[in-house]
Order: sequence, then structure tokens, then C-alpha cells
Amino acid sequence: MKERLERLTALYSDIDIEYQQQYSGPYKDLGGCDDNCIMIAGQKKDQISGYGRPVVMIGTDKMLKAHIERLYKISPRIVFMDFLENNRLSVVSRFLMQQGLVAEPYFTQIIDLRKSEAELHSDIRKSYKSICNSKLIDFSVVDVLRGIHLDMYGKETRNKQTWKLQDKMVSAG
Repeated sequence: MKERLERLTALYSDIDIEYQQQYSGPYKDLGGCDDNCIMIAGQKKDQISGYGRPVVMIGTDKMLKAHIERLYKISPRIVFMDFLENNRLSVVSRFLMQQGLVAEPYFTQIIDLRKSEAELHSDIRKSYKSICNSKLIDFSVVDVLRGIHLDMYGKETRNKQTWKLQDKMVSAG
């Protein structure tokens, strides 16, 4: 199941969860994983999220239904992301909407750093390629990014552990 989640999103790895715990936590772990299901969920105060991101669940309908019912009893304040596999809402989304929750579109862009630099460059819209060519930054140097962050904000706004974890994430691909 974990491999299936990794194919759907580059987020929610163990190191990503560790980062989110440092950045916006602490969260109480409510997730789990077995052969039939994987669920990334954490609770902070009365809200259940995927450690600051939406909760994600993959598995059999029976297992997903049982897990979402359990989470809903803990707190009805749930932020959930549906992968819309086969262009269908999951049993989780259907359950949450039956409880009166409303689906809200949320759009984001994630750059998959597992791709080669050539693949990433070929994915860029033609009109932006020249801009990217002139502004290449070595993103493996997190200290440089931290310096830019400090210059922009004039003070440290994140704890140092989040920067170390981000460097570890980049190194891990």
C-alpha cells in the first residue's frame, strides 16, 4: 500500500511527516497501515489532518469506511484529500459529504524531484524555459535557501530542525 501512495504523491513519506511534526506540530498519530489499507492522519487540537496536509487513505472500501467512521467519532473536523481514482469519489469522500461536510477544490503544484533534471526541464512550458535557464539554483544547498529566507523576513521564522529535515528530504530525493 505504501508504494501505491508513493506513486500518487511525493508527500507523506516518513521524513515528510517528521518535517510536518517539527514545522506545525505536534500531532497525535491516528494513522495506520496494513496489507489492505494505508492512512496518514494526525490530530492537532480538534482537527484531523495529514499532519498539516489533508488526510490520505488508500485501501479497500470496507477498511476505508471503518477508518473514516472512527476518525469522525474523534472529531468531525477532518481535512481529506481524495485521489479520485477512476474519476470517482472514494467511500471516504461520500461518507464525509453524507455527514454534511462540503468538498472544496484545492489546487497545488508539486515538483517530483525523483525525475532527472532533463525530464523536469522538458516538462516546463516553452515560454518559461528561458527564465528557468537564467535562474538555476542548486536546491541541494538548503543553507542558501535559509539565508534567502532570513534576508526576506529579517528573522528566523522556522526552527533549525525543519531546515535540517528539508536538507535530508532533498538528499533522499
